[in-house]
Amino acid sequence: MLPDCNAGASQGWTSTSSQQLTVYAGAKHRDPHAKSTTPGPATEIYDRDSGTNRQWNVNSNGTITGLQSGLHPDVTNASTASGTPIELWN
Repeated sequence: MLPDCNAGASQGWTSTSSQQLTVYAGAKHRDPHAKSTTPGPATEIYDRDSGTNRQWNVNSNGTITGLQSGLHPDVTNASTASGTPIELWN
């Protein structure tokens, strides 16, 4: 879910050499719900492991794409409201 900016631990994301986007000092990472590879499902913060569904490319143009799905994390309906789901999309 999209939170308000607050400089908290949940907003300090790091891209690792194993292509994971980690948060909470590397203890958790961004994961497509149910390992989905189709547009629409929400992403979630989950325990780390090495599955390709939990690996992301941080591209030279600033975009992020899922290694397994090829999809981008996207805010539902381009909303800026706190609590809006972050989903996978084209």
